Amino acid sequence: MDKKSLHRVAPFVICTLGSFFYIYDYFLAVAPSVITQDLLGTFSLDAGRLGSLMALFFLASTFFQIPAGMLLDRFGARKLLSLSVLVSGLGTLLFAMATHSWELALARILMGVGSPFAFLGALFLASRWFSHRYFAFIAGLVQLGAAVGSIIGGGPLAMLVNHLGWRDGLLAVGWITLLLALLFWLIIRDGEVTKVESQQHARFIDTLKIPQVWWIAAIGFVSWVTITGIGSLWGIPYLMAVYGWSNEQVGYLYIIFWLGLGIGSPIVGWLSDAIKSRKIPCYICFGLGLIASILFIGAPLMPKMVMVLLLFLLGFAASVQSLTFGIAKDIVPSQHFVATSGLINLAAVATGVVMQPLMGFVIDHHAKVQGSLPQHYTVADYQFGFIPVAVVLLMGLALSYFALRETYCCNVNEPK
Repeated sequence: MDKKSLHRVAPFVICTLGSFFYIYDYFLAVAPSVITQDLLGTFSLDAGRLGSLMALFFLASTFFQIPAGMLLDRFGARKLLSLSVLVSGLGTLLFAMATHSWELALARILMGVGSPFAFLGALFLASRWFSHRYFAFIAGLVQLGAAVGSIIGGGPLAMLVNHLGWRDGLLAVGWITLLLALLFWLIIRDGEVTKVESQQHARFIDTLKIPQVWWIAAIGFVSWVTITGIGSLWGIPYLMAVYGWSNEQVGYLYIIFWLGLGIGSPIVGWLSDAIKSRKIPCYICFGLGLIASILFIGAPLMPKMVMVLLLFLLGFAASVQSLTFGIAKDIVPSQHFVATSGLINLAAVATGVVMQPLMGFVIDHHAKVQGSLPQHYTVADYQFGFIPVAVVLLMGLALSYFALRETYCCNVNEPK
């Protein structure tokens, strides 16, 4: 292959490899859902403590969301993505070898530290290696990685850990991750700084002074509640208890949930542009999510085919998160868009910090009242744990109606 052909292929190779980290990031986020019973039993945990430990992934990710963009600008994607993948791989190995709960906590923190660089790093590479007119399309493809990684972290991971055991299965994943870090260092290059990129720096504190930024971030927080609450931890053990299925069977059923997110994200964006409205798609997503979450609580009464539809709708409801970036693009001045995107991402990740422990404590509280034993939660215990999800989605409807500004898909800068 001559140099000219190599130059044409390089952007696709580099950006595709960079997006693998985002896929892996969501794999890590949802992986505990298929080994929940193993973790509860191995470490003698109750639901509240397990939820708190697993939420440390999101806490660490939240803490690094804002610095991640600045660090990428300073050091570039090659160094930071290679280091982040390495740290995540070490966290996965520690998780697999942990014998105490504090080691689990440290492992989840290490996994979460690299998380902010996964999505932002992929967008960084896309902005350097592709024309600006392709950026929105590439960002949508990167977002699809969340669904791909989550699918792999469901049924396929369950099959792996059922065959090898949860420790050996995660050890294998950890060693593969270290190999991925080496590939990042050898292949990824940062590319040239674009003129647009060099002009889009603004003080983060100035961004926070724009009123609508807070409401857009709030919508971003609420939009991700089905992902962190139902998709990433508590949904799979709940359906295992309802149907008496194995983690592998429910893990493969959950492909429908992640397809809802993967298919819904571009559809919601297209619908918004087609009808020239940002608020109506929010009403649709939060409304469908609210109805589906209430019916999900009544899973024992639902035919299995109805449950397939509910899982799709719960994933689809989270698609509104991708629309928040379009809303921000309409409202905030261009020099504040990068900082606003970081804040929206932070808000979505922070949902896991709040919801996973909260749902765990609600499950524990109901179990204690009913006399259930930890690690042997009943269907009713889990049902009470999902009530906060419905409440938060109802808040999303209210925020969309009362607080969010309708832009009609036009660029209307929010005055200072």
